[in-house]
Amino acid sequence: MSDAAALLAVKDLSACRALVIDSEQTSRGVLINQLREFGVGEVAHFGRVRDARKFLETKKADFVLCEQNFSDDSAYTGQDLLDDLRRAQLLPYSTVFIMVTGEATYSKVAEAAESSMDGYLLKPHKPSVLLERLLQARRRKIFLKPIFDPLDAEDYERAAKVCELFFYKKAAYGLFAARMGADLLLRLGHHEKAKQLFEAVLAEKPVSWAKLGVARAQLDGGKAAQAITTLDALIAEDVKFVDAYDVLGRAQVESGQYGLAIEAYQKACELTPGSISRVQKHGIMVFYTGDYKTAHRALAQCAILGSDSKMFDYQSFVLLAFCSLHAKDRKVLTRCYDDLTKAVENQPGSERLQRFKKLVAVLQLLISGRMDDAAGLLTGMATELRDPDFDFEAACNMGLLIAQAVAAQVPLPNAEAWVNAIGMRYCRARALTDQLGNTVRQHPPFQEVIKACNTEVNALATKSMSMSLAGNHHAAVEYLFAYGEQHLNAKLIENAYMLLQRHGAAMGDVAVLGDKVAALRQAFGVNQVRDVIGRNTVRRGSAATLKAMVQTSAVVIAADVDGAGPAFAD
Repeated sequence: MSDAAALLAVKDLSACRALVIDSEQTSRGVLINQLREFGVGEVAHFGRVRDARKFLETKKADFVLCEQNFSDDSAYTGQDLLDDLRRAQLLPYSTVFIMVTGEATYSKVAEAAESSMDGYLLKPHKPSVLLERLLQARRRKIFLKPIFDPLDAEDYERAAKVCELFFYKKAAYGLFAARMGADLLLRLGHHEKAKQLFEAVLAEKPVSWAKLGVARAQLDGGKAAQAITTLDALIAEDVKFVDAYDVLGRAQVESGQYGLAIEAYQKACELTPGSISRVQKHGIMVFYTGDYKTAHRALAQCAILGSDSKMFDYQSFVLLAFCSLHAKDRKVLTRCYDDLTKAVENQPGSERLQRFKKLVAVLQLLISGRMDDAAGLLTGMATELRDPDFDFEAACNMGLLIAQAVAAQVPLPNAEAWVNAIGMRYCRARALTDQLGNTVRQHPPFQEVIKACNTEVNALATKSMSMSLAGNHHAAVEYLFAYGEQHLNAKLIENAYMLLQRHGAAMGDVAVLGDKVAALRQAFGVNQVRDVIGRNTVRRGSAATLKAMVQTSAVVIAADVDGAGPAFAD
């Protein structure tokens, strides 16, 4: 696009849709009138931030002008809205987000500079200033077309490379490109390259998002201890850097430091009490440590904040139902079942929601004393233990249910075998084993079963290693494949795959065995294991693509980059 054409595209706002979010009717009206005078084709507006959130979850806006503080909803700020939308991948890169506020303090401006927004407008403002901000943000996004073209084509590797070129060639909007490129690299699994890019940014400008990026790269690369050290230093610099607490909590979970993880999630909730996803994470975390009272309060608050939001995960209803059973609260338990029933009606093809509904149905039978009916339904659910989509979340839920049922004297002769099957499938790392043990705490003997499973899996892995060290690589792979197939354990399957990659050339004709291991890995490998704490909870399902994940990285404020000219030809 030529400079002249780009300029025309920037100035023509007739096809644009704007959203104004302000609880004060007068200031809201001023913004609406100004946008219409600028030629914006459609202007939507809301006085409540929750209504605006629902709008943005289902519709696209080219511009969002949002008040920071709301007189009728003090627990949820404009910053909370932006943060939730960004982390839930619900804010496309084409949306220009500008915070409008009367607070001119340095701390607020600094906070804006670290968030994903395009501008910060102080009231009262001149119309010309607002127009300048809007056009500047649109200009930036037009000139970054060389990045968004491969993104639209789902060529993420190329998009990441173009981002790196923007930064290393010191093109216009280089920091913007670096931020998105590093996030792309993380999503693609290139942790070390992402870390190097974040560190290169820090060498030029000590921005907090890049420091946080280094920690994210360390964590995603399996170096949780290093990530915790990095995050502790970052929080020491800014005790209100809420995103750092999110990542710190996840790192501490992976390190098995559950008490510290709860503290991190709690701090994030204190800083942003209106954040659905953060309250949800905190509630889930405390539930799995056995604090049902606190979990009940947090999960109920989350449902109040936005059970109709795409940021709300229906797993919260499942855990809230367990809390209600412990509290003998039949009313809330019934409400959870009714809400899940509606969810299934809206998404009839979701096996995950179907499983949730059946699980809560068993809890209803337990609270009603219908033990034989509960046994029948639970036995039917146990037939899914070897399904490919029976992920770690499903395993934890099933462990919770089995232990709860046995503790309630439900006749389940195969209960121990079910728990053993779950343990042999998912005991592959300390954090997962500990979490499984926590899920069956209602029946302590099951905790011993989980420990025994972990010991057996480690023994199988050790024996295969000994075979390989003795030169019997083929036998070691066959051994791992046999037990990996029997138990569907990702650790054993992955070890078999790694041995093939390392010693396949010296093992002769292993094409058939290699195909079998690859197929098993595709269905049950480590990529199929998802922790239930710290996961992205937005209700998107399998249709969520990497493109949706990275689009929300493509928003930055004017303080990050200067310059208005085109970057370079792709």
